Amino acid sequence: MIVTVSLWGVVYLFLTIFSCKPVSGFWHLEQPSKCILFGSWALDEKLGSFISQAASNMAIDIVIFLMPIFLFQSLELSRKAKYGLMGVFSIGAV
Repeated sequence: MIVTVSLWGVVYLFLTIFSCKPVSGFWHLEQPSKCILFGSWALDEKLGSFISQAASNMAIDIVIFLMPIFLFQSLELSRKAKYGLMGVFSIGAV
């Protein structure tokens, strides 16, 4: 899971850094440049980029949140202890 989260972060980092050609066009607005995704001035394209980033981030967060809960099912603990552990780990979702 660490590899997945790391690759996700690196991909979106590069999508942000290299969204304009030349790259300096991202912060030099008067410079003529061609920008896509996060660097685009088109609202629908920029909004789509942010929504895809946010949705994939939430999906990864949900998977990370649910992983220990499913692992608790295989432990040989009483039901009360399992629910207690799930409650403690669920506090991390807040």
